[in-house]
Amino acid sequence: ITLWVDAVSINQKDKLERSHQVSIMTVIYTKAEYVLAWLGVAADHSDKAMDLYSTIGTQSIEAGILDLRGNDLQNLANPGEDERLSRIKDSLDAYAQEADLVLFDESLTALSKREYWTRTWIVQELTVAQHVMLMCGLTTLPFRTFSGASNFCGYARTRRANNITLDQWKDPVQ
Repeated sequence: ITLWVDAVSINQKDKLERSHQVSIMTVIYTKAEYVLAWLGVAADHSDKAMDLYSTIGTQSIEAGILDLRGNDLQNLANPGEDERLSRIKDSLDAYAQEADLVLFDESLTALSKREYWTRTWIVQELTVAQHVMLMCGLTTLPFRTFSGASNFCGYARTRRANNITLDQWKDPVQ
């Protein structure tokens, strides 16, 4: 088994080596069978956030969030005669109503503010690898599930924003 840990395998103090390694990261991640993306130690209710992302991601994938392509996002609010898009919209809307305030859970916000998300090279880790697993503390989550949850959170928050009063917007717990 070959293990490559970017933070350890690259001499971070050697700018030439670091630059060279960064230039071949796409190749490294493309060839990797499995990528484990470390978000950090468990803190700020991260286990709860990972569980919420797992639940939200699984249900939103079942509702069709990852089946949206190209202009689907633009047309989702008004799917017209497109039966496939109407079916996805109805499923997502039903789940959005069910999930509602859980999407505003502080643990999700705390996890989304982790330093990991500020690193630019994570794009390669997350997009070209065959299988990506996020790990926070001892809790793991497939990136596909996280992606479904993240997309759904954006969709549901936008949907909610279009259907609430200004006072509710200021305090989403109302």
